[in-house]
Amino acid sequence: MSARALSFRPRTARSVAQRTKSLDDFGHNLRDWLHELRRVTTREGLRRACWHRPPRLAGVIPGGAVADAFLAAQVEYLLRRAGMEAPRWVEDAGYILPVPWFPHLEADSDLRALLIRDAHVEFANRNLFTTSEFTWAPKRGRPVVQTQSQRREKARTRLQRWRARQAAHTRIISSPSPSSARVS
Repeated sequence: MSARALSFRPRTARSVAQRTKSLDDFGHNLRDWLHELRRVTTREGLRRACWHRPPRLAGVIPGGAVADAFLAAQVEYLLRRAGMEAPRWVEDAGYILPVPWFPHLEADSDLRALLIRDAHVEFANRNLFTTSEFTWAPKRGRPVVQTQSQRREKARTRLQRWRARQAAHTRIISSPSPSSARVS
């Protein structure tokens, strides 16, 4: 069994909310999900991890409205930074807090001014004055191949391309050059 199969971290925004029983749980689940997103290598994988609407936490747990707004802001932030369209569910007015929220409740006016200035637009639009802890970027290189048959097929096509390059290179080397074909 692979290490990925043993992972108990949430892999989607929906599972972050589904596993949440308190605001502290939400924080842990969100961090675990962001950590899990580091394994996602393609935009399609990021889209799948963010696309489905999570269950609402407002009215279910104390501070649930903040958790809902934060998760919507985080999803929109990640997808927009990846150059993708955000899902429609993040535009729902229910994900906007009625009063501004700051991560430090006892923050003085100077700290609040800095948080207002530095908050990403996806967060500020929801009255959340904080920043994201994570920015996703696609990985360079070959995409991850999942099954053994896919690996075999990829290896076969790579070998065919290599053989074609070698054959072309051999033809170039063995063909007579125009200067050696001259007759005096």
